[in-house]
Amino acid sequence: MIRRLLLAIASRLPASLLNFLFKLRWRGRLPRTLTLAAQRLIRNRDAVILRGPGVGLRFNPGDSNISYLLGLAEPLVQAALGEHLGRGMVFYDVGANVGFLTLIGARLVGATGRVVAFEPHPASAAALRHNAALNGFAHVTVVARAVGRAAGTAKLALREESTLARLAAPGETGPTVDVEMVAIDDLVAAGAIRPPALVKIDVEGAELEVIAGMRRTIAAHRPTILCEMHGTNAAFAAQMAELEYGVTALESPLPLAEAPWDVHALAAPRRSA
Repeated sequence: MIRRLLLAIASRLPASLLNFLFKLRWRGRLPRTLTLAAQRLIRNRDAVILRGPGVGLRFNPGDSNISYLLGLAEPLVQAALGEHLGRGMVFYDVGANVGFLTLIGARLVGATGRVVAFEPHPASAAALRHNAALNGFAHVTVVARAVGRAAGTAKLALREESTLARLAAPGETGPTVDVEMVAIDDLVAAGAIRPPALVKIDVEGAELEVIAGMRRTIAAHRPTILCEMHGTNAAFAAQMAELEYGVTALESPLPLAEAPWDVHALAAPRRSA
């Protein structure tokens, strides 16, 4: 009852006010306590995304951020998906988490398109499959593997009470899980997946490794690339320049190399291969 009331109230509030209230959770003990209490009520339950391009899609946030369910997460990324995806296209979601952007992409490409969602975190991959099934999205393929420079194995560092994870650094302590790693070039060359029109990458600092493992695919098929930075701005911009791509930062007017470390980079081909 309380959960339904919270969602009903949230659905009627302006997005600007919801964003303001959500940001307050970092500004004191009381706002943070109230936010965490609301998240506990909503987490791990099937519900409906309240606004944005994903409005009306059925979604279970699992242990992830409830801003997904509110439709507030990464608004510029949501808008970029709408601008660059259309019916029949192929979308790769690399680092898909529980599938918020996967579902939006699946709606945009339609049943004649294809979404390939890569997510190595076991719990997140399971939640991702559940969310695709909730919406009857048979054109979504979940690949429960990490993506990198070459096929192999890797250790994934897990975060307590979170669906976020990243590749573990050598000698790192803390909870880890062994995962298989794939390279996109290998999958495309083998015909296991169709070449992409758009690739979204959010891999907590391993984005350069993902690019290194898909350079042949980029050169041959020239997909648009949407990548969250984790302090790799200058190196990412340099790699894209080598591949004859232009790069802009979604959240900043500055050149990517000078933009904040956590912006999203949109890379588009300067010319056809």
